[in-house]
Amino acid sequence: MEIKKDKYSVKFYPSDVLNWKKENDHTFIFNTADTRLEVKLFTDKIIRFRYAPNGKFQKDFSYATVEAIQPKPVNLSVYEDRLKFDIMTEHLVAQIQKKDLKITILDRQYNVINEDELGFHWQHYIKKGGKINYCSKKIQDGECFFGMGDK
Repeated sequence: MEIKKDKYSVKFYPSDVLNWKKENDHTFIFNTADTRLEVKLFTDKIIRFRYAPNGKFQKDFSYATVEAIQPKPVNLSVYEDRLKFDIMTEHLVAQIQKKDLKITILDRQYNVINEDELGFHWQHYIKKGGKINYCSKKIQDGECFFGMGDK
């Protein structure tokens, strides 16, 4: 785990992937020393990434997903090299970096669709207490983000 500290807060970043497993036909779990990442493929175009900064997932709830949507069978393949994992569907490639769990989503021609900047990380406030989760993205040319405020 990488740690950055200033007088107000301590930021934590995921460390190297220690192991991974395919939990079922559409779900993968990646483990670092302190963080778990769940990658769930709902379709060959819809992928959900869920993080557990302390290794334990919170209740599976999100305003961004509908409970009625269930994963559909997806033809996929997984490729692993010394730096990353590629989870490939008919339309997308989800790359997960082994070093820090940073994610890049690409089309099948390997054009970037979405890419982590600092990636998932979390911050503990020293004086006030509490924890905030972050995930920063690189903005591609012509890209805009909407509806990313508090729920």
